[in-house]
Amino acid sequence: MISRASTYEPADRRSPVTGHVFAATGAIALVVVMARIASGDGGPLALALLVAGLGGVLVFLKPEIGVLVLTTTFFVKYPGVLGGSGLLTLNSVLGFILVGQLLARAAHDRRLEFLEVPQVKLLLLIGAVVAVNLLLVESPPLPLDVPARHDMTSNRIYDLVSKTLFVAFVVTFVRTRGQLLALAACVVACTLVTAPAAAWTALTAEGKIEAIRASSDGSNANRLAFVSVFALAIIGHAVLTVRSNAARVLGGLAIAVLVLTVVLTASRSGALGLVILALALMTRARVRLRTRVLCVAALVVITVLVLAVVPAAFVDRLTNFNTEADVGASTSLAGRANLASIALRMAIEHPFLGVGYGSFRLATFEGGVPGVTRDPHNSYLLALAEGGLVLFVPFAILFWVTWRQLSAMRRLAAERPVPGLGWLVEAVQTVFALLLFFSLFADLWQAVYLFLVIGMAASMRRLYAEAAPAAVPAPARVA
Repeated sequence: MISRASTYEPADRRSPVTGHVFAATGAIALVVVMARIASGDGGPLALALLVAGLGGVLVFLKPEIGVLVLTTTFFVKYPGVLGGSGLLTLNSVLGFILVGQLLARAAHDRRLEFLEVPQVKLLLLIGAVVAVNLLLVESPPLPLDVPARHDMTSNRIYDLVSKTLFVAFVVTFVRTRGQLLALAACVVACTLVTAPAAAWTALTAEGKIEAIRASSDGSNANRLAFVSVFALAIIGHAVLTVRSNAARVLGGLAIAVLVLTVVLTASRSGALGLVILALALMTRARVRLRTRVLCVAALVVITVLVLAVVPAAFVDRLTNFNTEADVGASTSLAGRANLASIALRMAIEHPFLGVGYGSFRLATFEGGVPGVTRDPHNSYLLALAEGGLVLFVPFAILFWVTWRQLSAMRRLAAERPVPGLGWLVEAVQTVFALLLFFSLFADLWQAVYLFLVIGMAASMRRLYAEAAPAAVPAPARVA
């Protein structure tokens, strides 16, 4: 339930002192760098530093912009100087600046507002569980002939810490209806930037299907499929809400591109996700029968057009569930089944603490047995295998709390027009359901998508709590 007593303070406050200090610092940096450029000393590097400095000042004064740019770094790979390298990547620099703003705001308000968010508390609990796991469970040794990259402990810890900070950034700095809509639009825009290029590459490439499947990073087609379905859920709910015909046409074109991308990933989980999303949109409340019929007709037309341009090899992989045949798709299924059985055996043999956080791959090499170099493509089994029930239960509570919040907001959105985010609440809950479904086939609990959904849900919860009408005191009883 969302109660008035549990609201966050709505003011979008910034410390004027810290703002003026950083503005003055930026002005000084501008003068110094411009002087170096004018004298011919520095050149492109000085100009890059100038842009970075001004951008840093802008992010500090407008942290919501920093959150948007930070979100793009999870979906789009920035080239060259823009992306940075080593510790000085765009992602890390933005993170440092936002942490500074977070601490400055905490010092000004004398409280850490994000710690009032139930999901952040649960994420910190998960972090504590991981710390206990690392202390109590001895990590399997790394065999001499196995590359160090297969010890995933440090990667897992980095992902959990950085993504928990990302949730704190979202719930602290994304505070208005417009900022939430901008965050949703940012996800859609980033997907529409990467999806067409990946789809075109898959259509024009030659070779075996496993090598030419559409992917955003050249390696993970299933993740591109999920991101595309993520964006499709937002676009689909928006199209069913807006009354502009032009917006509906643009939304329809975007849907066609993303459906094509999902098919070209040849991801079976992605195809199943499309079916689930279509059913969710068709059964959405307050959608007229005429609209549903038109949507079904549009989906049929899009499907026919997509199948007309997609090579047969992609369709064959999507429809192949035979683990006996010696082809790429069935080999993938057989490999996943083997990984799932290994993870399940680990979970049964180590039910409470698992084999060690980040140690799934290393644990398969114990006893001289040839190990595996991939995770089990199942987030539930991976959590149980590496952290046991002690890690799995906090994740389950996190999911339950988030689902209850979204369900409560859907009921509120049906009762009152303010803040007017009913369609986005439905879209985020649909994405959350799809994420839980995709987690059966992919390792997603370390990826940004879960944390983005959690952050958006918590921010919308605050908005609906702030918009709740003040309680009317009961009339005094006259004796």
